[in-house]
Amino acid sequence: MDLNSASTVVLQVLTQATSQDTAVLKPAEEQLKQWETQPGFYSVLLNIFTNHALDINVRWLAVLYFKNGIDRYWRRVAPHALSEEEKSTLRAGLITNFNEPINQIATQIAVLIAKVARLDCPRQWPELIPTLIESVKVQDDLRQHRALLTFYHVTKTLASKRLAADRKLFYDHTTGVGEDVKKREPRCTVGGIANWYSHYGKQYGGS
Repeated sequence: MDLNSASTVVLQVLTQATSQDTAVLKPAEEQLKQWETQPGFYSVLLNIFTNHALDINVRWLAVLYFKNGIDRYWRRVAPHALSEEEKSTLRAGLITNFNEPINQIATQIAVLIAKVARLDCPRQWPELIPTLIESVKVQDDLRQHRALLTFYHVTKTLASKRLAADRKLFYDHTTGVGEDVKKREPRCTVGGIANWYSHYGKQYGGS
């Protein structure tokens, strides 16, 4: 799927998929289902849900399709699995910025980043944690909150891995993270994130 030519078409179909008219909705859903296994489809979705100028409902639907695609096609052994090249592009795009203005979409993005992290971090995604650490240092409340929201979901997901080897990798990769961040922002330790949300997060949709 060529990004330049496909973006307009995918955007149009996503718009139709938000319709209340079943005659419009059903064909759009069928078309989106067919595209799920097409190379480049998730790159188009990423471009759509990170475009703040687009309709919120369309962006919401795009991020949900992206998240569901991670569950179905991200693993190497999955039928119609995403290529390593596309996954690399998607990982880079997901952590380019943390300035999502819509709380619900920001939460979905944080959750899907955590889903990818569970499968790829740190082996295929060693830059994720360092990028999050740098992002929580910024002097911008919205950006810091979005980075913290993502940091929370990622660390919670990685810490829940059951395999001893995976848990050791997570420990080795995050040793010192809390102290490094705490020096710059006392609220940003891994253990203190939940408390941070309870006191400060509600302004930006934290829970």
